[in-house]
Amino acid sequence: MDAPANIPGIELRISIAGTDPLIWRQLILPAIATVADFHSAVQRAFEWEDRHLHGVRAVDRAGQPGLTDSGIKFLLEVQRRMGDRK
Repeated sequence: MDAPANIPGIELRISIAGTDPLIWRQLILPAIATVADFHSAVQRAFEWEDRHLHGVRAVDRAGQPGLTDSGIKFLLEVQRRMGDRK
């Protein structure tokens, strides 16, 4: 997803649980990225072909849950509302 230069970015560190050594990627996505954009970026970053089951767990820098279920639902609701404006 190409975004204008004035759109803020979100920096993400994504790792695969249970790997030794740890397999991870750092991504910077525009703040306007959708869940579909995020999914596509992760698939490209790990050179995956969208053929396997996967899950997402958000944690903070200390490894503690970064988003509760209610927080995730809130973000999805905000994204849905923003999508309604297009």
